[in-house]
Amino acid sequence: MRIVARLLGVVFLLAAALALGADLTAAGEGGGRGLMPLGALWYDLHAASLNLVQAVIERYVWAPLWDPVLITVLQWPAAPVFGILGVVVLAVGFVRLPAREETSAKGEPADGDEGAAPRS
Repeated sequence: MRIVARLLGVVFLLAAALALGADLTAAGEGGGRGLMPLGALWYDLHAASLNLVQAVIERYVWAPLWDPVLITVLQWPAAPVFGILGVVVLAVGFVRLPAREETSAKGEPADGDEGAAPRS
């Protein structure tokens, strides 16, 4: 599971780099539009899926989740959104949880020393 989180984090960071590169290219060409919002990027890439997600969330999940929550997120600049998401997911991929103690089916320690005398 940790490798999936690491891979997904790297994908988000690459998306952030691509979005930032597109923004800088547009600014260099005199576009002057600043950073592209996440919603505009999604619309440019695949407008039908954006409309489908909106319809599903409003009809089947919870209408206030779309407006104002997701509308607000879709108005944020794409590069920082992907960058922050990538760093968070990557950090989760590197977190090491403490090892669980293995037990037998009876709930006893599985090390095989159930009847042995205590060690000094």
